[in-house]
Amino acid sequence: MSVSNNQDMETIISTIIRTIQVFLTFQPTAKVLFMGSTPSRTRLYRGIINNYLAQAEQIYEIHGIIDWLNEPFQGHKTYEAFLIFQKTIKK
Repeated sequence: MSVSNNQDMETIISTIIRTIQVFLTFQPTAKVLFMGSTPSRTRLYRGIINNYLAQAEQIYEIHGIIDWLNEPFQGHKTYEAFLIFQKTIKK
């Protein structure tokens, strides 16, 4: 909940993204649910997802959550949380 204003947001977000990638590599059937601690932080996460959506969708399913129902992520919608998981490999 703290705001440090020490200009490290990009480093923090990169670390979070990498942590999710590593976790899902070792736990390929897991799902990661995340949200911001405030509505503005959740909007920030939506923007970051939008920026990397084309890359991420090659490997992951990304869903937005509204009223605890999930749907495929749509960049223009306001979500309360996000769900990410690895795509199922079709054989």
